Amino acid sequence: MASKYAGALDTDTSSTTSLVAQKQQFLETFFSTLGHFAYDKAKDDLHKEDQSVRANPCGQIWLNFLTMLEQLAVTEKNYTSLNYFEQRWFTRKEMTAASYNTLMTEFENMSKSVDLDSQVPLDPDMPQLHKLIAHLCVHLKHFAKARLETMKIMYEKLVTEGCAGRCDAFTDIMYEFMPVSKRQSREFHHPILSCLKINFDLEKEIIQSLLYAQFEMSRWRYLPALIRLHDVHARFEDWHNHITQKDTRRSFISSNSKAHPMPPLYTLLMRLKEALLAKFSLYFHDTLSTQSTPPEMKSLMAKNSIDHYHKIATFQRKHDAEKVLVVLDIAGFNTYQGHGYYLPNNSFELPIGVDSYPAVVSVPPVPVPVDPVITRRSLHWPNIVALVTNKAGGPFKAGTVNFFHDKYLQDGSSYYITRLEDKIYFIIIFEVKKSQKDQQVINFMDDFSSHLRLTKVFQTYKQT
Repeated sequence: MASKYAGALDTDTSSTTSLVAQKQQFLETFFSTLGHFAYDKAKDDLHKEDQSVRANPCGQIWLNFLTMLEQLAVTEKNYTSLNYFEQRWFTRKEMTAASYNTLMTEFENMSKSVDLDSQVPLDPDMPQLHKLIAHLCVHLKHFAKARLETMKIMYEKLVTEGCAGRCDAFTDIMYEFMPVSKRQSREFHHPILSCLKINFDLEKEIIQSLLYAQFEMSRWRYLPALIRLHDVHARFEDWHNHITQKDTRRSFISSNSKAHPMPPLYTLLMRLKEALLAKFSLYFHDTLSTQSTPPEMKSLMAKNSIDHYHKIATFQRKHDAEKVLVVLDIAGFNTYQGHGYYLPNNSFELPIGVDSYPAVVSVPPVPVPVDPVITRRSLHWPNIVALVTNKAGGPFKAGTVNFFHDKYLQDGSSYYITRLEDKIYFIIIFEVKKSQKDQQVINFMDDFSSHLRLTKVFQTYKQT
């Protein structure tokens, strides 16, 4: 393909080459503006170019190409605005998908109509410009296809599963998207599209690292989850710097213009990052606490979008709960080694019996690392294991709160449990008889679990 269009960017002193250089500069500016999410500015530039061309004829192919670029700008704005999540009689999802499909067809048709090997004769006055357009259309067709695949495979499923509280399904989405992502990276790479390419790659890398971080947290793996979150942070810094920097070659953004706000797509991924960081801070609170003083830890936790540990502690004190726990079922987790990080060559004997259901978070706290003897001697632990393994409180349903009362234990103990992940459970214990429908407890657990399952993040974007 590269050899076929090798002459697309050749320059000489002819008037035709001067025209190509002029149009190439316009296209670089346009795609750079588009890559900075300045869609209205990009459309204005297209309109000005259209008027200029009509005053000084430049060929119908160029005019048609400008029309397609305007449609691309509109569709890109809808994509990054996440408007396709709105529910209408004729949804914007269908409109956005239809627009990308139309663009794919139009770009392909144009690339063929001006292809060097095509039977359609080239305009003898502007062969180099037509070669450049044909070359760009090939890459833009793949770009439109990549957008459509990302929208359907990633965002639609991500928001649907996220709103349903099925964050375990993110793993399936991650594995489905990986081969598509690798193929996409190879299919469009023209230098004029470099700004779009950088945006696309960073967006894709952020999504994948976020899903990997969620995956590692759901299996309570401290270091892998931490590495993924650091990677997300680095990619966000790169993306922000790329978006906000000005083009030093030409001032397509006026020096006195206001900074263009970040689109909802960027905001969604940032909120997902913040939610996962808050989740990480809770799941590995005991490990993180050993690396800082209590005042410093409290200050760091307060910087999260939500301080989950503080919310638990406040609820526990206010409602006089005996224990608030996050319990892990390590069955099938051969890599489990307890709190913190251990060298790969360290030997570790996996707990068995009731000790294979450790409390990874406990309010009030227990010693770190969790002492199996303390766990074994806990009067509540047989009931906790029975709840987790569905042997008490009835069949366990994800997303609901199960209740169990043990009238024989002390003065009668009440247990509330809900599932956060496939193997992670949230439990509140009272050493008194409580109502199964205590709304203060139920509402707290529903709200708390919806944050940990990331439901709150996605519900904002799933409008009805």
